[in-house]
Amino acid sequence: ANGDQHWQPNLLSDEAVQHAAAVASRTFTADSKRLSFSLSMNDSVRYDDSPATRAAIGPLRYFRRRPDYSNLVFRYVNAIAELVLKQHPDRWLPVHAYYWCENVPDFVVSHNVIPFLTADRSRWSFPDFAAEDRDLIQRWCKSGAGIVGVYDYFEGVPFFCPRPILYTVSQTIPFAYRAGVRAFFAEGEPNWSLDGPKSWLAAQLLWAPERSSEELLEIYYREFWSEAGPSMSKFFA
Repeated sequence: ANGDQHWQPNLLSDEAVQHAAAVASRTFTADSKRLSFSLSMNDSVRYDDSPATRAAIGPLRYFRRRPDYSNLVFRYVNAIAELVLKQHPDRWLPVHAYYWCENVPDFVVSHNVIPFLTADRSRWSFPDFAAEDRDLIQRWCKSGAGIVGVYDYFEGVPFFCPRPILYTVSQTIPFAYRAGVRAFFAEGEPNWSLDGPKSWLAAQLLWAPERSSEELLEIYYREFWSEAGPSMSKFFA
């Protein structure tokens, strides 16, 4: 049905590869200024369950307690990327490294693919997750992809507790930049009474990731809150 995204294509289908590559190439041809065309999977785990797909996946592996389909997904993405590259070598194909395909595949990723690594990095407050995510970011930056991006979750409104996550913003963006990440996206939906410093600090670090988060936040509290700055600094701390 129109609007139904609770499915995935058959990623072993040559027809699916040819169709996706043709649509991407037509889109680039029609708009010479367009730099990218998304190849992201739908937000669903309804993958093909045929014997051929099961055989292609091989013995089921897990990453972050979920089935690891990265090899299946990025083999499909690479096949499309190679076809698009022949006609449009200067364009990009972003794709979410999301849910069942967060892990780095076992082969080189095409240079014109931009993986966006999805994670709720507020979980960097847990040392084990922070170490795992750092390792994942570094491995993706060596995957062959010409640009690597990170995708984060900065929401405030849907949560029942304050979620400024200033510590994780100050840690994750500079680390990702040092590792080689050059693209960034975060879902926002802020509760501005609580989330203002988070978005502001992230914006400043994206311009200059080597700057001190503490010094930046001092500017924010002083210039936004004026005489209430010291009190607001304590509040957010």
